[in-house]
Amino acid sequence: MPEKVTMEIDLTSQALVNIKPSVDPFVYALRDKVLAFGNYALSLSIVSIENARSATEDLAISGSLKKALEEKRKEYTAPLNEHIKAINTAFKTISDPLEVADRLLRDKVIAWQKVQEDIKRKAQELTALEAAAAVKRQEILESTGEIVEAPKVVAIFVPETDTSRVHAGLATAGAITNWKWIEVNFAEVPNEYKMLDASKITKVVRAGVRSIPGLEIYPEKGLRVTPIKGEKERNLN
Repeated sequence: MPEKVTMEIDLTSQALVNIKPSVDPFVYALRDKVLAFGNYALSLSIVSIENARSATEDLAISGSLKKALEEKRKEYTAPLNEHIKAINTAFKTISDPLEVADRLLRDKVIAWQKVQEDIKRKAQELTALEAAAAVKRQEILESTGEIVEAPKVVAIFVPETDTSRVHAGLATAGAITNWKWIEVNFAEVPNEYKMLDASKITKVVRAGVRSIPGLEIYPEKGLRVTPIKGEKERNLN
């Protein structure tokens, strides 16, 4: 049995990353631009082609703001995500073998418990057979006067303790039953347990499929703003 594990861990590695975008001058400037843009969008009325053209120009600016904001966000999150990824990888190299060892021990205990349960079941079956045979011998004796000797049977060792629960100094292992399921006939599954594959349906609808039984496919108007190539991007600074 392995000894109880006790560790003292000295974490000396540190990562220096930006964690307060609210005090970043660039982010602060972007916030002001977005707030101003929001107020402008709220107040704008489109009643002419000139208004629509102006709004289209502004939507191009909105796209540039979104791009700048996303790039800045990634500057903050990318180092953290990479750090988290490295941490998870390091711990996974340790946790994976632990999971294997844990599963191995669990399987061995469960296998042993199954053997003990099989022994108990066979002993119970043998006891039932012996009781039935005794009743039959008594019937023969009463009807014919003939004494029928009981057959010799091999004794089965039955554990005296309850092997479904194993009590130890540090823990107790109790047998449980986990119910699982597998698909055998999807057509017979009740509708409330079926789920649509939203991503697959969206993909085929975008590809041109316009009729799927049980679904209504309808158009929804949107607006795509495409920056004109070659035009100088407006300065956001």
